[in-house]
Formats: sequence, C-alpha cells, structure tokens
Amino acid sequence: MGPPCHAAPLDLAGSTLEITQIQSYTYTPIGTVFLTWATGTSYRVRVQAAGGTVRAKKWAVGDTEPAAWAVTATATVVASGYWGFFVAPGTTKAAYTAVFDDVITS
Repeated sequence: MGPPCHAAPLDLAGSTLEITQIQSYTYTPIGTVFLTWATGTSYRVRVQAAGGTVRAKKWAVGDTEPAAWAVTATATVVASGYWGFFVAPGTTKAAYTAVFDDVITS
C-alpha cells in the first residue's frame, strides 16, 4: 500500500474534468463536471489544492479565466501523499497532444 495520490485527469474524449483520489491502486472520483473539449482548441487548466479542498477550472487560450471554479471536491486522505495531473483519451482512444507548461506548485 503506497501513499495516497490525488489527480485531476482530463478526459479528452470531450466530456469531463475530474478530480480523482487514488489509494492502494483504487481510483475514486471525488468530483466530476461535464465540459466540452473542442478538437483543435488549446485550453488552460488551473487546479488548486488547499487542505482537503481541491478545485479545478478550464478555459480556452485567449479567453478570460473564469472567476468560478468548474468543480470542487473534498479529498478524504490528505495527511500525506502527492498530487498529479494527467490527460487521457477517454473511451474513443483518439489521437491527442498534451503539453504541460508553467506548472507552479507552492
């Protein structure tokens, strides 16, 4: 049993932004919002974690960052562990490109 892990996976099949808690190789979604991801559009995603509260939002490059968070969740295991961010092609397994830039942690 390893330390807990939390992640904000992006389903690039075009439907979700999800916050997931991972412990002992068990993936448990703790917050999901259904969003549209358009092919050929670049997006910015902001994820914030403070204490047990995790929230995320996305917007198209060139648009103004929304003030509201798209999804907020409460992580039940936060005493130790680490956070991750990844993309997945969803059920379609379509080709995609993911680029991570300006990743800032504090």
